[in-house]
Amino acid sequence: MLRNQTKQFQYEIQNYQEDCVNNIVSLFERLRQKESFSKVFEEHHDDNSYNFPVKDTKNIDIMMETGTGKTFTFIKSIFELNKNFGYKKFIILVPSVAIREGTKTHLQDTKDYFKAYYANEREKEIETFVYEGGNISAVSQYIGTSHLSVLIMTPSSFSHKDNILNRPLEREINTPDLFLINQDPLNTYLECLKRLNPIVIMDEAHRFEGDAFKKYFEGFDNYYLRFGATFPKKKNSLLLSNVAYILDSISSFRQSLVKKIVVYTQDIVDNADTLIGIEREGSKNTAIVNTLANGVVFRRVLGAGSVFNGKTIKKINKDNLVLADDTLVKVDYSQ
Repeated sequence: MLRNQTKQFQYEIQNYQEDCVNNIVSLFERLRQKESFSKVFEEHHDDNSYNFPVKDTKNIDIMMETGTGKTFTFIKSIFELNKNFGYKKFIILVPSVAIREGTKTHLQDTKDYFKAYYANEREKEIETFVYEGGNISAVSQYIGTSHLSVLIMTPSSFSHKDNILNRPLEREINTPDLFLINQDPLNTYLECLKRLNPIVIMDEAHRFEGDAFKKYFEGFDNYYLRFGATFPKKKNSLLLSNVAYILDSISSFRQSLVKKIVVYTQDIVDNADTLIGIEREGSKNTAIVNTLANGVVFRRVLGAGSVFNGKTIKKINKDNLVLADDTLVKVDYSQ
């Protein structure tokens, strides 16, 4: 008879994940010393050769390619922000129920690892609460706990006036005393969450667009970390800015963190297209490509007749492109 076994995972320290977490911690250290936000990020961008804008907002952006441990990295960031600065309240916003469940599982699976890693720390576990299906008790427990804790939820939980979180609190509900001392009384659970002043972590934040989300998210006044593999360029959206760390498709490819499926990209600095690999799509004369422009990754297919660096592609070979003027563009694995 099979016995139930608890899943045990072994995790190796990855330097690129450590670099990301360290960058976030160092930025918070300077910001907590009341240094100018713009000065902190301008100097950080200069030190890391990040060619992205610094905006007068509270987003801190992290681009990490899919498959490089983005969720693990932001969980460790939570522990480090608690260890170094005492932050205890975090909200993780995810774009879908499937990702919500995956994040919940990841927190469970890494619990023992981080408990051992932070064995000498007072807060060595994260109390995890998941808001789903109108389960208001999860929100109440999250509000009431004094321990290091996260609330996992989707923007659809509060981005409409009729959502439970936006409805008036019932009379029999006792709001924690900390909300009532020398402050205005609160009317909704969403107001309670905002009063906690949590650090919000957005997973794939490009999916949180729209006026409704912006309207109801207003009032979360702490810094918020936007983790994503992509930051698509959309009209009226907040583009990649205030960058803490970049591990894009090129960097992942260079470090052999992902398979050689990324075949085409655009250099961030000088907008010069660089061919770093070719993967055929069946027998067709096409190649699967990723383009990177202003920190935005787009996946598309190049074929005969497509444009590369302003010139039409005549033919795609195993390791080079032939352009209309017979220029030969070879795969450059040194990039």
